[in-house]
Amino acid sequence: MRVVPHVPTRINAPASFIYSNLLTVTKGEIMHSASEAAQSTIISPHVRGVETETFLILSKISEEKDFLKTILEKYNAKNPEAIEKMIEQGKIDEHPAYEDYLSALSYEQNINDLKKLLDNLVKRI
Repeated sequence: MRVVPHVPTRINAPASFIYSNLLTVTKGEIMHSASEAAQSTIISPHVRGVETETFLILSKISEEKDFLKTILEKYNAKNPEAIEKMIEQGKIDEHPAYEDYLSALSYEQNINDLKKLLDNLVKRI
């Protein structure tokens, strides 16, 4: 195995190269790694906030989907309304199925609300 010595990379850009209104790189900066390059670039605090908010929303959507999926799989149902229908038809006991039905409805609504929030966030960018 051949070891290649690390050579720093010099950014050859105009005095202040602007990728967009969100990212600026200064000419002559020496970067020793990609992570250093990422850390040294100037990223708008607004974008960092949007990235964090996006990550949090996506994480919450994933969590809510997992909770919903667990309930639906418990009753082999495709949606909360199917659980309600099984209760009405007497195929499953009302307790705890009705509480699970209400929870599933809540998770479904939360997912829809979070998706709208994410859509509005994308529009702000």
